[in-house]
Amino acid sequence: MDTQRHGCLTAWLIWMIIANLFVIFLHVIGRVADASLYGDASAWALPAMLGLAFVNIVCVIGLFYWKKWAFWGLCASALAAFAVNLNLGVLPAIPGLLGPVILFAVLKIGRPGGWDQLE
Repeated sequence: MDTQRHGCLTAWLIWMIIANLFVIFLHVIGRVADASLYGDASAWALPAMLGLAFVNIVCVIGLFYWKKWAFWGLCASALAAFAVNLNLGVLPAIPGLLGPVILFAVLKIGRPGGWDQLE
C-alpha cells in the first residue's frame, strides 16, 4: 500500500508535538511558579500530566510511523488527563477530550485516509 499522509494530518501531528512540549514546559515552570494549580492533588497531578505529555509525544511519533496503537494510546492518555483535570472542574477538563476526536476526523481525510493506512 502506498502510504501518503494528508497535509492536514501532518499539520495536526506537528501541532500535537508542539502542544505537548508546551504542556511539559508549562508544568515544569508551573511547578515552580504555582504548585497549587491542582490544589491538594498537586503532589501527584503535576508529575502525572508531565508523564502523559511524554506518552502523547511517543504516540504521535508512532502515528508518523502509521501505528494504530498510537491512536489508542492517545485516547487512553486523554481519558487519564481528563481524570486528572477534574481537579480543576468539569468544564476545564472537557476540552482535552477533543484531541482524539479531532485526530480521528483528520485521519479520515483523503483516499486512502490515514486511518486506513494504520497498521
